[in-house]
Amino acid sequence: MKIYKSTCPLDCYDTCGLLVYTDSGRVVKIEGDPDHPLTRGFLCPKGYRHLQRMYSSQRLTTPLWKKNGRWIPIDWNQAYDLMAEKLTAIKEKYGSTAVLLYTGGGSNGILNNLDARFANALGGVTTPGGSICWGSGYAAQEEDFGMLQIHDWPDVLNSKLIVLWGRDPDTTNLHLVPFIKEAREKGARLMVINPLKIKMAETADLHLAPRPGTDGALALAMANVILAEGMNNYAILQKSSNYRNFCQLAEKFTPDRGEEITGIPAEKIRQAARMYGSLKPASIFFGYGLQRYANGGKTVRYIDSLAALAGNIGVPGGGVNYAHQFWLEFFNDIKGTHLAERRRSLATPILADEILNAADPPIKAVIVTRSNPVNQLPNTRKVKQAFDAVDFTVVVDMFMTDTAEMADLVLPCTYFLEEENLITSSWNYYLGYCPRVVEPPGQCKPDAVIFTELAGRMGLPGFDFKTPRQWLEWVLQPAREKYGITIEQLSQGAVRHPEAPRVAWENLQFKTRDGKFQFCSEEYRGLKEPPTEEYPLQLITAHHRRYIHSQFHNLDTGQCRMPVFINPREAEKRGLKDGEPAVIKTPRGELQVEVSASRRVPEGVALMYQGRWLKLGGGVNQLTPDFVPDKGPGTPFYDCRCEIIKS
Repeated sequence: MKIYKSTCPLDCYDTCGLLVYTDSGRVVKIEGDPDHPLTRGFLCPKGYRHLQRMYSSQRLTTPLWKKNGRWIPIDWNQAYDLMAEKLTAIKEKYGSTAVLLYTGGGSNGILNNLDARFANALGGVTTPGGSICWGSGYAAQEEDFGMLQIHDWPDVLNSKLIVLWGRDPDTTNLHLVPFIKEAREKGARLMVINPLKIKMAETADLHLAPRPGTDGALALAMANVILAEGMNNYAILQKSSNYRNFCQLAEKFTPDRGEEITGIPAEKIRQAARMYGSLKPASIFFGYGLQRYANGGKTVRYIDSLAALAGNIGVPGGGVNYAHQFWLEFFNDIKGTHLAERRRSLATPILADEILNAADPPIKAVIVTRSNPVNQLPNTRKVKQAFDAVDFTVVVDMFMTDTAEMADLVLPCTYFLEEENLITSSWNYYLGYCPRVVEPPGQCKPDAVIFTELAGRMGLPGFDFKTPRQWLEWVLQPAREKYGITIEQLSQGAVRHPEAPRVAWENLQFKTRDGKFQFCSEEYRGLKEPPTEEYPLQLITAHHRRYIHSQFHNLDTGQCRMPVFINPREAEKRGLKDGEPAVIKTPRGELQVEVSASRRVPEGVALMYQGRWLKLGGGVNQLTPDFVPDKGPGTPFYDCRCEIIKS
């Protein structure tokens, strides 16, 4: 038996260190690497399911071409010839931006970005702008700080107060939990701000449950109290812009007005503000749900401003932790941006409309990698219309997903233990390595090989290397020359970014145009889709701890109707009983569900977990709205009113 150190490629906060055991050319066990400085030897439920996914009988192992509505197995030469013929013809007639590259984080890895290099070498294509995940908050922190930085996870041990603002670490960030527990053992207090009663809310010193989409008003009301009671920190003034305008905005948001908007009693808002204003340093950990509304970008900006007002920026134990950007210039540019002659961007949250209405040129081909947009984009009905309207769609995947079902050509890719790669994270500062520990099944190929071979078949420039190891050595060259980081070193365990800060913005030298922190004074706006008489509930479509987006759902057999969680009082109002079938509807559509009465969901709210495949009875994005929010553009999934009725 052999043991390898590896890294989980899933698109989550943790990027776990793994120990992979192989015997007779097969992976027989995966467990956490106890030597990893952050993940420390245990995995989340998804990590323990890698083997089940890797050896699933549902794996695609040969290229598939859809002809007359039927899937026909073909070999790679045929697949490459078909792609080359179609893409060349489209480029010659319409230009290269008639091709849309839709790529996601379904399997992270530096070499997987060779899809973008291929697209740039083709001449430059159309890509989605903004983000399906974090776009509004990302744009907000760029406005406030000039770039995104986070504190090292162990820095939370310096906090006197920890604020989980929309973050549910027991579900999505399990390896942060031991650090929070250790900080609490040292005396740190815990505040949870979440409409749902998450696990950590049960033992928190304070739980605030604002109405969905009103977190910005809560932040302004807390700032109002801090200003009124003189708890603001003046040290930030010389290092900031727009301070007075922010204060004038916050003065309008008394605790009484905060109660009116958020539903949180005014006295509880005062209690939260006094905790945050007096227990310093205080750290804030963002979740992504709070920025999935029409006002999501400004919400994050108000919270950033609250942190600066209280003096919790640039200090150990403080911070507003969303994501970081330190890997952006760490490697050679594998995406080959210099190869593109032109490029075009379409807005992610309304991508279906953008595809349907694109002109000069129209979208004629779509290449999908590492993602499942038919499942994950909002307003599924319209997304399917958009994919139906495209002449040629190629999907690179391991399984016949909802998106792959709509393709003309499906190419089978490898799993992360069947390929060599480097893994980075936007939520911690560690670089991990994935060795190729077993051979892939059938004709499966790594993304890197697929796009390198296709580029060679089409005679495209910029593909001087042929093997994944050659690409890796070239990608890592700047880090090797500057810091001495090598693949051999990484094979022994994760390496921390040598220049990443332990404390974000410790010198208060920001990357904004004037070098100062930017307080936000933009006027507060509410939801685009507030509850109405016809649709009185607000729908939250959160993440489930067993799945990551649409991944792993197909491994569960015998799935019943999707559950919708509502407060028992809301169920009683509608004559709904726990466990009985019902219909949930929004202005976009409706879905068959099963009622689950739960006191962890407040009145006025419905909770459904996102990701289950349409053909498995899921498809929550048949319900969600498609419009452009205030910043990013992000994707405002949660700005969604709904009603639940008897089936």
